[in-house]
Amino acid sequence: MALLISLLALSQKEKGRSVELSLLGRYELYGDFITRYGDRSYVNETKIAGLSLGLNAAVRQPLTRHLSTKLALGYYRLGINEVRQSTPFGIVVKGRNFEDVRDSVAILYSATKYHYNTLALSAGLQVAFPMKRSSLTMGADVVYYFTYSQRYHRENRPAYKTSNFRTLGWGVNAQAGWLKQLGDFYIHPQVLLPVYQVLRGDPVFKEDERLKIHKWFNGVGAIITVGKYL
Repeated sequence: MALLISLLALSQKEKGRSVELSLLGRYELYGDFITRYGDRSYVNETKIAGLSLGLNAAVRQPLTRHLSTKLALGYYRLGINEVRQSTPFGIVVKGRNFEDVRDSVAILYSATKYHYNTLALSAGLQVAFPMKRSSLTMGADVVYYFTYSQRYHRENRPAYKTSNFRTLGWGVNAQAGWLKQLGDFYIHPQVLLPVYQVLRGDPVFKEDERLKIHKWFNGVGAIITVGKYL
């Protein structure tokens, strides 16, 4: 009988869905990879890392008392604040070469930092372990990034800006947090762990967009969410 009651409780639906607004920040090592600038005869060992920020809106739909699913859409500023490139000649530089296509004469610049403005679409699952008017939570999601504009910083010159809409990459994230109910509202701080991420090559750096930059467990972040039950 106790087992039956437990199974019924597990399958009991929550009162309803909710809408959420989330702020997130994460620091991560995006890649440690080999790349070639254009048709040069040598390659560069490249490491890129940085701080990214995002804001998204989501709908969370309960499936059972403890399990829910979430679909979110938002803005994500994927930032590259640290660049390190080395060559076979023993030279290490903190920037990536590119050319401004608007120049009448090809001039080589160095991007010491850059960022991608993106749309982020994600879907995930979350498990809740209820406490008194609060819950401990664990979850995971898959997110796809579509960049629509890009900005490349160069010393002593205005930033180089482009507006190329393309798929930037995708990733899998895990979260753990604490959800506190406040009437029909709730707050939900979480720790974010990027599990796996793939970014595509950047044409500005004369990389093939088919280039894929893979990274496992590449950083850490935090999320603060405010939600309202419908």
